[in-house]
Amino acid sequence: MALYLSRFLGLPEGYWAAITAMIVLQASLGAAIKESWVRVAATAIGAAVAMPCVALFGQSLIVFGVAVFVTVVLCSLLRLQVGLRVAATTVAIIVLISHPGRPWAPGIHRFLEVSLGIIVALAVAKVMWPSSALENLQLGLAQAYLQLNSLFAALMARYRGESFENIEQLRLKLNTTMRHNEGLEEQAMYEKALGPKKPPRLAALTAHAERIIRSIDALDVATEGSIKNDLPAKIDPELRELSGGVVRCLSRISEDILAERFVQSTGTDLPRAMQSLDGKIAKLRETETLQDVPLPELIRMDAMCLALRSIASALVETQAAARAAVE
Repeated sequence: MALYLSRFLGLPEGYWAAITAMIVLQASLGAAIKESWVRVAATAIGAAVAMPCVALFGQSLIVFGVAVFVTVVLCSLLRLQVGLRVAATTVAIIVLISHPGRPWAPGIHRFLEVSLGIIVALAVAKVMWPSSALENLQLGLAQAYLQLNSLFAALMARYRGESFENIEQLRLKLNTTMRHNEGLEEQAMYEKALGPKKPPRLAALTAHAERIIRSIDALDVATEGSIKNDLPAKIDPELRELSGGVVRCLSRISEDILAERFVQSTGTDLPRAMQSLDGKIAKLRETETLQDVPLPELIRMDAMCLALRSIASALVETQAAARAAVE
């Protein structure tokens, strides 16, 4: 389509329009818009620098080197480092390749060809492309909460001395997903002009996921290593109730993200479960049941409870913020 339109408009090197269209097309509309903006700006800078250089000094390697240097400086000042290759390529085409006619014509043609390819690519991405960055972000966020669920369950199993999944692999998967979601968030911003805006609910869920990750990091530190006493068994019922509630809550949030709805309850009152655990520990202290427990293990238990309290609080606020955003 791009090649046909460029020939119809009489552009001499229409293949640049076809090449640009293929490069600009990405996995989502937001990514295509981002790539389009970079290529338009970089091509404009390269052409704006190369055309006067050729008009004033002709075509030579020295002129080419100076033009590329100026282009790199301008792109850096305008924070367009990602477009340096495109801008330098534009300079090379204008300065190094002999073109008949006026010196400014190649630059104008190059800019028009790139712009035409971008217009065609965005039209295809908007009308025919199956997904948007916003849709991909929704899926990625649901996956992140499931991975938080798996990591939390593994950490609690480690504390109780049970078998658990590889925690480093779980953390690596979670970090990869969160970095991918950051890129999708940026791409979704570019979709505002041609697509739906990012719902407040997704913004709230993203922010709360980052807070939960920090709390789980604290839980990781608190549960690291093996326990050499029966302290986990003394608080096992209350601990299982709370950790089971957290697991169900994380799983429900993931399901609700995909279903685009939010329910008020997950079947477990996390604040009440946390109070029950705190009450059990306080009762054990009063009865001096913990007297024989080594001090490092008591400190570890307190750190674990602090992290659990932070996670439970974050989950309650996450659901409240998500429901408020929907309303």
